[in-house]
Amino acid sequence: MRALVQGAVNDARTRIPLDTGANVSVISERFAKQLRLREVRDHGRCMETQGSTKGTMATTQRALAKVTQGWNQVYEYELWVMDHGAGVDVVLGTDFMIPAGVRLDFFHATARLPDEVEIPLIKTQRMADTREEGPHVPDGPTEVLTIPGNESRDYRPMRQPPANETHELWVRRSNELIPKVVEFRRGRPRRVRVTNISDRLVTCPVHLPLLLWVPRGDLPRTEGYVRLGSDKYNECRALAYSCSRDSDLYKAEGEIYKRWSVTQPSAVERVPYTTPAKILRRPSESSEGTMSDRRDQAECAAATTEPLTEMVAEVVHQVEACPKPTAHSDRVSEDSEVAQLKLEEAYLAVATVSEDWGDRDAVSAS
Repeated sequence: MRALVQGAVNDARTRIPLDTGANVSVISERFAKQLRLREVRDHGRCMETQGSTKGTMATTQRALAKVTQGWNQVYEYELWVMDHGAGVDVVLGTDFMIPAGVRLDFFHATARLPDEVEIPLIKTQRMADTREEGPHVPDGPTEVLTIPGNESRDYRPMRQPPANETHELWVRRSNELIPKVVEFRRGRPRRVRVTNISDRLVTCPVHLPLLLWVPRGDLPRTEGYVRLGSDKYNECRALAYSCSRDSDLYKAEGEIYKRWSVTQPSAVERVPYTTPAKILRRPSESSEGTMSDRRDQAECAAATTEPLTEMVAEVVHQVEACPKPTAHSDRVSEDSEVAQLKLEEAYLAVATVSEDWGDRDAVSAS
């Protein structure tokens, strides 16, 4: 595998491939003469290489060069000088990458330089030709799934997934959503159930990669995927089942609770209600309001006239008890004057109450 790096050799900008299949680093003879590199003499070694061209190539020339990776990292390194025929001027092998601190991540197919610059590895043409299974194929729901807490929703995966002979199915779980395949047809998934294991409402976006078909012998490049049928997948299924609600079980529990509640006494007193045997006519609002107003007026009048009646009766009794004036006396006694005043007060009180009730009747009639 190769990682193409934009670098420089002796301040001459060029593209430098990092080849993991090469054990030595080489530079072409033409490019070495162009840069006028200083030759390393009396090293007493000979290098034979094969694979870049037909047959075997040997060289004893070495040159000291200043190699720049990216834009910042600069190294002085001795390169073998030969016409390697790799299509580039310089090829850096593992003898340079390991001491220089270049880290190769074959899982994510990237190379990380010492300045934390990531460069994707470029596969050779030969490896691309021999790879027949194809790339990774993700799949997810075609619509937004709104899943309440401890409940599930189903969706249909793609109709034509990759063949089982070339790809394996992986399932991705998250902290809140766990998918599981609940229906197969001819060895291919036809229905996927997504379970919300949390206690709150969770939304599953469109085309979230819950399923991933990975070429056999390869691994997913994202965390959270488990292979279908593995122990981790079975653990996820058990967790989803323990956190979900069974509709049949809840229905049976509801029937049991309903039968139990019938046998329990009522928490409040129930008033017996007689079912009407005929259609009753509801009184109109105007008549109902008039009757209620009249009832209130009668009660108020009874409460007001009762003390007045008692007062008038008492005054009349006092007047009758007073001695009448004789024919020879021109002055009324003091008792008769007091009784006369009380009688006038009672008359005025009765007249006032009568006027008030007359005003109320006029207002209600209007």
